Amino acid sequence: MLGLGASAGSAATTRPCVRHTKETAVTKRQCVRQYKRSKQRWPKNPKAWEIRRRVGLYNWNKASRVAICETGKKVRWYLGPNGEIRGRYVSALGMYVSTFEYGRRKTGYRGRNWQEQVAIAVAAHDITGNWNGWGCRGA
Repeated sequence: MLGLGASAGSAATTRPCVRHTKETAVTKRQCVRQYKRSKQRWPKNPKAWEIRRRVGLYNWNKASRVAICETGKKVRWYLGPNGEIRGRYVSALGMYVSTFEYGRRKTGYRGRNWQEQVAIAVAAHDITGNWNGWGCRGA
């Protein structure tokens, strides 16, 4: 009997994209590219599903509830048209400017869209105590 993780063909021992052959070279290139992107903590120009997978469904849904509570409605954009900061509280999540800047530095995102704003908020959890830094943390 094989030990844990030592079974033939287990996820731990197989290489990514091994199913692709020479006939599907384009598909294999795409698979390898996506595999490398999936290993990055905060990939450039993220899609919503990429951030949702990284922050977890709980944080993704919590961010939506906090945004509704903080801004009074479902707002997905709370910066200037060029991504500039306006006021003391910014983004759809109503983050304090210094918290927002901390998360921006940590992720490398500007906060141009909803998924980047969620990533910034979650990246700032180590200084906000998870969702405790928001007045609507109970949302």
